[in-house]
Amino acid sequence: MSKLQWIEVPGASLAVEHQADDGATGMPVLFLHANVADRRMWHGQWAALTPAHTVARYDRRGFGDSRTLHATPHSNAADLWAVMDSLGYDKAVLVGCSLGGRVAIDATLARPDRVIGLVLATPGVSGAPAPHHGEPVKAIMDAISAAEALGDLDAKNDLRARLWLDGPFEPGRASKRRRAPALPVDERQGPAVRTPRRGNRRAFSLGALRSDSGTHARAVGRS
Repeated sequence: MSKLQWIEVPGASLAVEHQADDGATGMPVLFLHANVADRRMWHGQWAALTPAHTVARYDRRGFGDSRTLHATPHSNAADLWAVMDSLGYDKAVLVGCSLGGRVAIDATLARPDRVIGLVLATPGVSGAPAPHHGEPVKAIMDAISAAEALGDLDAKNDLRARLWLDGPFEPGRASKRRRAPALPVDERQGPAVRTPRRGNRRAFSLGALRSDSGTHARAVGRS
């Protein structure tokens, strides 16, 4: 059975869910959610892995059950290490989607000794050039910005789910069950001030190779 606990980090309290069943002797697996969802997005993968692996997932600041206590500069990678430390994970496999994938890549580059392997789904890459959006996507993103300016968080979250789950051409395509984890962003908690990125950082596409001696991140392209 999974357990939910809150981990105190500077300026926030992170909701961390973990499970270690009897007989689960495989390497620890830590799930990192996308920017349009919370930890619940990994429900299917969680159920598949818990019989054999110790697993964990958590809500980043401003998502799900986590709480921003006061605005403070922070690092998502540092929050990740705090979660691992609290669970007693010296090393883990990081599974990340979208922004969660970017956090996994950044963390691996900073501390490869703590990462056994990487599983990435459409990850963001720190320092990558800004994307160029077509008109349908741009129209929704402009509507998201307008909703944010008006303080209409419900409309903002609904538009984000439409863009990232339905797709710009098929509003309502995703089922209510699949949309539920994508509508938890509650910025009423107060903003989380993020540490600015360094300029001129090179962006890499990574291939993660696991061996008995650890994790090897191989750069296969750069911009």
